[in-house]
Amino acid sequence: MRHVVVTYNGEPVALAATGEPRPDVHAAHPRHESSGRSGWTVEVDYPRILEGPIDVGAYALVETDDLVEGELGLLTRFAAVTVLGTTNASEFGAIAAMDPVLPGFVSVSGTATHPGSLARVEVTVAGGRPVRARHSLPGRVHGVTSSTGSGESDVAGFQAFVEIPRGEEQVVIAVEVTGADGTTVALNPIDVSVEPPPPDMLLEATASTVTEARAARHAAVLGDPGQGPRRILVATHDLGIGGAQLYLHLVVEALIARGVQLCVVSGAGGPLASELEGMGVPVLVTGPAPIDRAGLDAYVRRISTFAEEQRVVGGLANTILAYPAVRALQQLGLPTTWAIHESFEPASFFRQYYGERVPDAVVDVALDALRRSDEVVFVAGATLDLYRDHVPAGRAFVVPYGVDLEETDAYLATHDRRGVRADLGLDQEARVLVCVGMVEPRKGQLALVRAFSRLPDEVRERTELVLVGMGAGPYADAIRRFVETAALQGVRLVDVDRDVLRWHVAADVLVSASDVESLPRTMLEAMAVGRPVAATAVFGVGELVVEGSTGFVCEPLDLVSLTDMLRRVIGTDQAALDALGAAASDLVRERHDPDGYVRHFADRVDTWLASYS
Repeated sequence: MRHVVVTYNGEPVALAATGEPRPDVHAAHPRHESSGRSGWTVEVDYPRILEGPIDVGAYALVETDDLVEGELGLLTRFAAVTVLGTTNASEFGAIAAMDPVLPGFVSVSGTATHPGSLARVEVTVAGGRPVRARHSLPGRVHGVTSSTGSGESDVAGFQAFVEIPRGEEQVVIAVEVTGADGTTVALNPIDVSVEPPPPDMLLEATASTVTEARAARHAAVLGDPGQGPRRILVATHDLGIGGAQLYLHLVVEALIARGVQLCVVSGAGGPLASELEGMGVPVLVTGPAPIDRAGLDAYVRRISTFAEEQRVVGGLANTILAYPAVRALQQLGLPTTWAIHESFEPASFFRQYYGERVPDAVVDVALDALRRSDEVVFVAGATLDLYRDHVPAGRAFVVPYGVDLEETDAYLATHDRRGVRADLGLDQEARVLVCVGMVEPRKGQLALVRAFSRLPDEVRERTELVLVGMGAGPYADAIRRFVETAALQGVRLVDVDRDVLRWHVAADVLVSASDVESLPRTMLEAMAVGRPVAATAVFGVGELVVEGSTGFVCEPLDLVSLTDMLRRVIGTDQAALDALGAAASDLVRERHDPDGYVRHFADRVDTWLASYS
């Protein structure tokens, strides 16, 4: 085969020659010498294609030895896809204009809708592998009114983080929108200029190696028992209310109960700061880490000075953003154990957190701290996999979270579903789906509400969807507007509530549409109560939730899959849900005892302190 014929609705529109490199095809068919150059590309004048579903076919043109002159040969169809043609792709959204970018991870955003019912949005760079975008964000395609119900056209925003390859001066970014019926719409692509990366801003030499003189001086101070208590430094990025922070608080409380003297460094304050200070723990709130050379170096020195003043012998770090504190302790020659909760490839995470022009050297500081840390702890195997190239194999471990089962059982002994529902004003006979967590785009609450709105009226009439964790901000406001505009009955929006156990007890199922999760605390809590979970199958979620065993799963970032999962959940009888919940409870009680998580860190602390006794 040397040529491929492409057809639209059975009509030939292009002839392509094979011969482009395809190492993946050769790997699959190594016996065929020509398979390595079997690739082909063809461009078709898209605007002349009629609107409506288009059957795109690809036919191998087989030229046999007995071919008569003037005949084309045999056509064998080997690929087909249905797309939705249009003469005006801008009707269905647009990719936001982008300034010149640097190589590495960048944000691509815009608006996208579908003339039918949107399923997913995918972004490609320079014809590479499609990346699913986070959809259902605030944003409107001008002039579009969705056919699937009011409100949808106001949540047409999307965003994806994609990698721009090095060595390119310009790349084409394309977006494809897939509908529930499988048809696709291609938005108008954009050309993006790529700037060469600037010279790396290398930190001073003292930032990459242990400062021998300072480390020796600190060791001498620690060796003198007359200069005050020796402490463990606990470092985190935020002392607000969140899953990672609450687990840190659990460890801190346990260490204080054992008589361990602590001090805390955090990038931001919050409710936990005052609680810690009330326990007599010194707390240093540093503000966010700078991303310039001199600023970051000074920031690290400030933390190491605090550690010296507090006679620190080792450190527990919580979240990837605690890297400056880990670096400070390494400069003093002190041991560290670092708990990573973020299920992001590190380079992508820092671009998303700090912005796309964060210097590579700042990311390198964090990656170097990871390589040098004595131990890096992950709560899920899927998260550890993202960091395998950055942490030596003998220093990376999975230590699962746990939940306080005694507190859970004490609550269950005095509260049942009917009583809690009465207190909360929930329908006793309804199927109650509860989503618990701070409302933010990565947790997909707007997509969840959008999927719920697509269920038939008779299904929604006997269901209540409760979102616990509403706050202020554009995303939360967009959820409120959507529910109001769509006149969506059965949706209840609840502010942040630290008493989440009552919501788990009231629920039939915990639901989640997150596209990034490691091992969510809320899932462990709900499962311990005996509630199954319905969630997107991302990262560590799959280590907890198994379809038909402990709950229900769906594809991430796909509205059709999410809607189908909700339909399965609501259609499952109560006895089957109770059986799933019992299995979920057994799994958590067997594998997620909080004592194991706390004991791991306490053992490290005991070893560090014992070296000075």
